[in-house]
Amino acid sequence: MKITLDLSRHCIETEIRRRRNRAISDYFKTGGTDARLESEIEMFDAALQELDFPALRNRHPALAGRENDRVDLLLAALGVGALGHGHGPSLSGVLLTGGTRPPENVLELVRKSRIPVILVDEDSYSAASAVHGLKVKIQPTDRMKIETAPRLVREHVDIARILDRL
Repeated sequence: MKITLDLSRHCIETEIRRRRNRAISDYFKTGGTDARLESEIEMFDAALQELDFPALRNRHPALAGRENDRVDLLLAALGVGALGHGHGPSLSGVLLTGGTRPPENVLELVRKSRIPVILVDEDSYSAASAVHGLKVKIQPTDRMKIETAPRLVREHVDIARILDRL
């Protein structure tokens, strides 16, 4: 299989991510039955996992492109989330750092995906440290959590969808 990448507007990694996302979208539009698209997705996944993009960009500066990786990574995460169980890692949510909102067209895709996305002002290390330090248990003495949890489940969890998957 031969695939030509257009590197005139993006670095090689971003272009591979964009092509992968497009292939995933096209795959689902065909009802998930196109073997050629399935092969492309697998090839793009392998490239994203195996290629040393920083080394490629350092060795060949023309491959460096612009810094739109943030949006592409978000779109890739949404693509992984759309695949669901059995097709790779599951996605519980996305934490965007740095306080910069994605473009409105990307936000619209986020809304349609129903994958939780949180935007924070902190840098990635600070945000990851804060998430790591979260206590997510509900203790008998956590009155506010006990009162809030059922409402949050009703508002944000598709219980029927979960039950259908059991």
